[in-house]
Amino acid sequence: MYGKIFSDIFDSSIMVHGGDTVYVFIALIVLADPKGHSRITAPALANRIGKPLDIVEEALRRLEAPDIGSTTPSEDGKRIIPLKDLTGGEENRGWWIVNYELYRIRRDRETQRLQTKERVRKHRKADKADNVTLGNANVTLGNASKQQGEGEGEEEGKRKNGAKRATSVPQEFLLTEDLKTWAKEQGLSFGTLEKETPRFLDYHRAKGTTFKNWGAAWKNWMRNVKEWSKDKGDKSLNNMMEGAL
Repeated sequence: MYGKIFSDIFDSSIMVHGGDTVYVFIALIVLADPKGHSRITAPALANRIGKPLDIVEEALRRLEAPDIGSTTPSEDGKRIIPLKDLTGGEENRGWWIVNYELYRIRRDRETQRLQTKERVRKHRKADKADNVTLGNANVTLGNASKQQGEGEGEEEGKRKNGAKRATSVPQEFLLTEDLKTWAKEQGLSFGTLEKETPRFLDYHRAKGTTFKNWGAAWKNWMRNVKEWSKDKGDKSLNNMMEGAL
């Protein structure tokens, strides 16, 4: 597995706990799945990173504790939360890294910025190579590339300013802080989101559905889950969704 570590960690209040706690936290980030879940026990983690169990357990206790000095005060500044607490005991091992998705979005944006910068560099290099001088006549092929690029930019602007196109299910659907806050306000538990989000995605992949706003579609699904659970429990949810979306 892979997890990007930002330099911010060395300026955060976690550093007051010492290197072992930071090392354990970094290990959890690296071992986490795309949702920020590190499904591993304390003994297994200690064995994996080559640290004594008592040091690992003490570090985990510190990471689970509230921290008023944290720069991201969600969950009272806790760095990790046991999955058993989030799932009502359904999972009895592992932790959820509280700000994992926040930093993942930041990582993705940084990656996109670097990729765009590299594309621009290559484009400019190609333009210079296309500038050809024949005798006394200057033939600037780069101008054609520039005009084409401007035309494409205008078309892109029109698309952005126009109606948003409906798309199929995104390959990676992220539960943003806004969506999680909305779900909490609706009284939906973390366990419900964990269970229903894959159902939502699988259902629409199978149907070949397209939406202009997948966040809004997800909210609509969760509203229906909330309503139907009052009357019909969890029975045949996919069947109940027929005709509803």
